[in-house]
Amino acid sequence: MSAIAGMLRFDGGMIDRRALARAANALKQYGPDRSDVVAAGPVGLAHVLMRMTPEDRFDRQPERGLSSALISADLRLDNRDDVLAHIGVTPRDAASWSDARVLLAAWEKCGDAIWPRLRGPFAVAIWDPRARVLTLARDPVGLNVVMWHRSKKSFAFASMPNGLFAFADVPRRLSEEKFADFLVLNHADHAATMYRDVFRLRPAYVMQVGGDGVVREWRYWSPSDIAPVRLACEADYAEGLRAVLDRAVRRQMRSAHPIGCLLSGGLDSSSVAALVARALSDEGHRLAAFTGVPRRGYDGDVPAGTYADETPYVEAIAKTAGNIDVSYVRAGECDDFAELERFFVALEGPVRNPGNLGWVLAALRLARARGRRVLLGGLTGNTTISWSGWSQAASHLKRGRLITAARQGNLYYRCTPYSRWAGLRQLLLEPLAPERFSWWADRRHADRTGPWQEHSPIRPAFAAAMGVEARARRAGHDFHDRMR
Repeated sequence: MSAIAGMLRFDGGMIDRRALARAANALKQYGPDRSDVVAAGPVGLAHVLMRMTPEDRFDRQPERGLSSALISADLRLDNRDDVLAHIGVTPRDAASWSDARVLLAAWEKCGDAIWPRLRGPFAVAIWDPRARVLTLARDPVGLNVVMWHRSKKSFAFASMPNGLFAFADVPRRLSEEKFADFLVLNHADHAATMYRDVFRLRPAYVMQVGGDGVVREWRYWSPSDIAPVRLACEADYAEGLRAVLDRAVRRQMRSAHPIGCLLSGGLDSSSVAALVARALSDEGHRLAAFTGVPRRGYDGDVPAGTYADETPYVEAIAKTAGNIDVSYVRAGECDDFAELERFFVALEGPVRNPGNLGWVLAALRLARARGRRVLLGGLTGNTTISWSGWSQAASHLKRGRLITAARQGNLYYRCTPYSRWAGLRQLLLEPLAPERFSWWADRRHADRTGPWQEHSPIRPAFAAAMGVEARARRAGHDFHDRMR
């Protein structure tokens, strides 16, 4: 990743270049290859670069466009050629353009209509000196981040909190409410951060800040914008998914470095690895894969329907592909918490799921030692390739598709260890019942004041003071994890 930062003043003052330099220096760990700042009257932009794609060697951000607009962006345009075609520029003419320059040229021609056309991760800041407007935008999946703070005198933004706190106008105060949400595993509020008065731009949103301090924000894309796909048979859907996934994987292989892959025995990362291996095989190259496995001799209990050791499945995948070299990281040979403090400093916040930290960081170090700066994997695969689809049953029932709901309920009974009644309750009754009728989860825990007590170390008095249940309801978070 690269990183961005900047500030817009609307009190008549000028931007201090030294403040921009401090922000860039604070973000240097995310962009070690190049850094620069631009101060232009009331606005200033900073950028630190980690070179990932071949075109990154031409990146000179913050960059000025033909309209005198300035851009600072952390991005990778996975549909770069499509964007160029849309604005009438050939790939050959843009061979020496960075992705940021391509995006800025597209924005200068299309304005804010360009955002829904982009594919790939991006967090973008563009200053339009003619309209005196600062525009921030974030990709629909939210892979790249931009945070912001507004005071009476200025508006500041950065990829990470430490970039924001480099500006003297940005206070560093803990948000106890957000910290309480973290402790009860409520991550549904995508705008709030661990710091009071510091916010994230939400995924698929654009924010505009005028030179007078007026802020506008809107959503530029939604999943409902996707046109329904209607094909002749199930085989056509399977082949369509394969084609789309293959195109997405090949686009993300646009790298200035050798490609690696995080590989498990599941459907998600193995699908990506198989497609990467096939693409590399066409060029006579091999794929380096990295897999976490238990300590040697592990014989602990494993829940029904799961497995602890990825090895036999990964070996089968590697054998089938023929050009995958697997390196294993064993849990017994790395410390899960040795680098927790270092990771905390990098995030400027608490770490989720730290039990996986040891082997993940060990795999990343091993990949770096093997010259792999780019690692593909199965992130968010549970919402795509390996999504079970069971949560559709309640939707079918709610919409009156009784036969379809019944068929899915019967399939759930056949595919899971649950009885018919337990399956009916989990699949159809629990998801549709109001929160106050959540007897299926609470009747066995009469001593609990809230469902979060089953998994959270938070003190009940602190949870009550922070209103964790009311905040969860407002954000749409379900503590019972029902199949909705």
